[in-house]
Amino acid sequence: MCGIFSIFLNRPLDEHDIELGRAGTLALSHRGPDGQGEWMDREAGVYFGHRRLAIIDPSPASDQPMP
Repeated sequence: MCGIFSIFLNRPLDEHDIELGRAGTLALSHRGPDGQGEWMDREAGVYFGHRRLAIIDPSPASDQPMP
């Protein structure tokens, strides 16, 4: 099972927000130990982090779009 963590704010992201996003994604590491990534739009106040669990295709060819 994979995991996704996100933050949506009505202001730009600051460094503390990004640290919180990374900590939230790390807290999901038990749901996906095979890969991780993040994407953010600082000005829009959006952060996405993900964890990957490789079951069906464990090769890098099936990595998520956020390497």
